[in-house]
Amino acid sequence: PNQANLSATFLELVRQGGKKELINVLNDLFDEDITDIFNANNLIEILTKKHDGSLPVSFLGGGMHKILSLFCSIAVNSKNVLLIDEIENGLHYSKKKSVLYHLFKQAIEKETQLFITTHDADVIKAINDILEEEKNQDIRENFQHYSLFINKDGKKKAINYTAKEFLASNETSSDIRD
Repeated sequence: PNQANLSATFLELVRQGGKKELINVLNDLFDEDITDIFNANNLIEILTKKHDGSLPVSFLGGGMHKILSLFCSIAVNSKNVLLIDEIENGLHYSKKKSVLYHLFKQAIEKETQLFITTHDADVIKAINDILEEEKNQDIRENFQHYSLFINKDGKKKAINYTAKEFLASNETSSDIRD
């Protein structure tokens, strides 16, 4: 989303009382010691303990903008569907697991269905790691993976994997990205 859309979505999140939760997620993801996030003339700005004055989100990189967009979209569109194409774009590899974990948790809380596309092995590994963690039973219960492909006869096919099947395919080194 562009800055105007992000600004409008952020203002709705604030209106719904989700600002503190957003700050907590951003601090967990970025270790920025964010103390406030606000809208100033249709620009989202962040106050941190590390910087004097506020910083426009645009100064913090595409990853921050993308994460803000995703979290604000889920927060204000509960009981809906969110399509995320190539989620890895703009995200640092070291943050992929944390971002996915928080997205999954928020989507479950807001009863929002996520459709995420990727060809990125780091994203697949991050999802695998999340599903393996004992504390994430709720994510495992809500998880479905679909592999889409064209078979030898030229027909489009989809294979559905449960969390258990997804984990098993990764254990056997099957490439579920194909």
